[in-house]
Amino acid sequence: MENKKKIINHFLEKDFLISENLLNKIISTNIDYESFDKKENNIILNEDIYSHFEDNNINGIDWKEFEKFKVLDEKGKNKEIYKKFLDMLEQEEKEGIEKKIEDIEKGETKRVDELESNSNKYKKEEGNVEIVFSYDEKSKKRTVLDFVNYFRSRFKQMEPMFKSRLNNNPIISINKIKIKSQNDKISLIGIVSNISLTKNGHIIIELEDLTGKIKILFTNRSENNENYEKAKEVVLDEMIAIEGTIGQNNEIIFGDNILFAELSLIKELKKSPKEEYVVFIGDPHIGADMFLAEEFENMIKWLNGDLSDNKKIKSSNDELINLNKEEEEKIISKIKYLIITGDIVDGVGIYPAQESDLFIKDIKKQYDVFAELLKKVPSHIKIIINAGNHDAMRIAEPQPIIYKEYAEKLCEMTNVIMISNPGVVNIGKTTEFEGFNCLLYHGYSFTYYADVIEDIRSKGGLTRADLIMQILLKKRHLAPSHGSTLYIPDSEKDNLVIEQAPDFFVTGHIHRLTSISNYKGISLLNCSTWMGETAFQEKVGLKPQIAKLPVANLKTREILIFDFEKDKEDVENE
Repeated sequence: MENKKKIINHFLEKDFLISENLLNKIISTNIDYESFDKKENNIILNEDIYSHFEDNNINGIDWKEFEKFKVLDEKGKNKEIYKKFLDMLEQEEKEGIEKKIEDIEKGETKRVDELESNSNKYKKEEGNVEIVFSYDEKSKKRTVLDFVNYFRSRFKQMEPMFKSRLNNNPIISINKIKIKSQNDKISLIGIVSNISLTKNGHIIIELEDLTGKIKILFTNRSENNENYEKAKEVVLDEMIAIEGTIGQNNEIIFGDNILFAELSLIKELKKSPKEEYVVFIGDPHIGADMFLAEEFENMIKWLNGDLSDNKKIKSSNDELINLNKEEEEKIISKIKYLIITGDIVDGVGIYPAQESDLFIKDIKKQYDVFAELLKKVPSHIKIIINAGNHDAMRIAEPQPIIYKEYAEKLCEMTNVIMISNPGVVNIGKTTEFEGFNCLLYHGYSFTYYADVIEDIRSKGGLTRADLIMQILLKKRHLAPSHGSTLYIPDSEKDNLVIEQAPDFFVTGHIHRLTSISNYKGISLLNCSTWMGETAFQEKVGLKPQIAKLPVANLKTREILIFDFEKDKEDVENE
């Protein structure tokens, strides 16, 4: 009896119920049941299932369906279906064994998981890269309920970010306001469902939590000016906290303070004990007529040690810098990472009549050409790539890694690491140093916030990517407003929430190397493009900043700009 209890408890810990016939067989034949450690979703184990369950060649079996038909079999119903399940298992096991023998004979035995995690791929090599987050798409039919659950999951993810900062007033849910008294001080956490302006210029924010909605009034009176200015930064669908006073009939709250989800403390600028460099590229747009092939080739030659006088070197403050040959060679020799922030290719069918702007009209060939260019990069440099809205995949975020059927040659390169958009990688980690987390986001939502937030719009709009990036870090979300980007409503988790503060926040999309800055210990960098000015950019007055390569020293956190843009005189002579 004690032995039975021990066996039953072992399987219960693995979330399995064990049938009596299998229990008796284990006891009578001394099966090594303790080695059974493969966990599936709750399932009843019987003798038929157990005999196949741990075989690595059995894939794609719906074990709950298996269990259901076993029950029907025991009731004398649908016996043929259960028998087909067993026959299928035996056939898969047989084919798996034959395949293993075939692989061994060819000397091509492969690991069980063909797609080994990139996070372990380079751990023993200089230039260590680990994937901290890369979205793994779960295909399913989406319904209205998924959108509801998406915002609920965002609420639950972000709620703890506020609780530790609201210490003055009790935090209550909105439905509890009706039992409070007028003039009581309270704190609320919620998602912004509406923003409006009164005829006197006061701002009303409608806040929603899991229990209800309430309106918050922020006046434009001078004594409340700071919070009025904060209220002007609030956007639809973002999550905020407010401290305020209950108004008449408990129907409105007079806002005393707004808190965003931003980091409350400025952390020190993390620095590596080892001198290594990381370089950043944005928006190559391979395949477009406007692709700057010569400048791109010159940049790759420089990575290979060609110090030809075809560039300028500037500080992050745009001051010219002179480096001697030894200093420049030292930098090149210590470059370990190349980060590329999307729009690898110009794509096909991205906008009307795009074909007339392409010199490569096949998207797979666009990726093939880019792979050939990257093969010229020194092989010890780890190349990290995420996607953009021109790449071969859905535009909705988070975008998975670029589809292999289009970018096969890129995926085959041993020093290339593909991640999702957004994605987080850690670089420079050693046994003594935790490394740097780099948040990579292409930046499709930037256009929206450059337009709707008055402070950004008045200071330059899209030319001020640094201000947009700061706002998104304040909101701890890459696209909080429903209309700012297309997105996939994952009901389990909002993958656009910025859960942990990165060390580098790296973006692209707007084709400008905006002034490099630090915000609360985070280096902000919007990458230059390698594509000339398009007709659309000329029409909207957005001048691209082209062929500029930021190079960051991980030991000092200083960033130099190696500018490969050709002088106007050279262009005119051509």
